[in-house]
Formats: sequence, C-alpha cells, structure tokens
Amino acid sequence: MTKQEQTYYYYQEETRTVFYSPELVEDRPDLMMMGSSMNPNHRMTVAVMAKDMDQMFGYKIKPLP
Repeated sequence: MTKQEQTYYYYQEETRTVFYSPELVEDRPDLMMMGSSMNPNHRMTVAVMAKDMDQMFGYKIKPLP
C-alpha cells in the first residue's frame, strides 16, 4: 500500500497556474489557497477544485518552485 501525503494547492491568477506542494505555504501573497487533498492524482484533484472557481479550463498545473 502506498503512503498518501497531504498536498496543498494554490492558484496564481496572473499566470493562470495551479501550484501544488506537500508543505503549507503562508508567505506568498500572490497565491490563493485552493485547498488540500490526499489524492496522489494532481490533475484530477485540481479539476474537482476548479469547479468551485470560474476557471474550469485554461490553467497549468505545476509543482511549487
């Protein structure tokens, strides 16, 4: 069985990018917290979270640098 880790998702409106990170980030005012999930499939998680926003498509998904 694989170990599931909590992943945090942030949206940057200027670049229309969703970033994900295993660590909670609080010092980035340019990022909006979307939520967190234990699902290892980042694309599926972002698709579900994006339904709550007006960004159903047209965004990129990247690890937080």
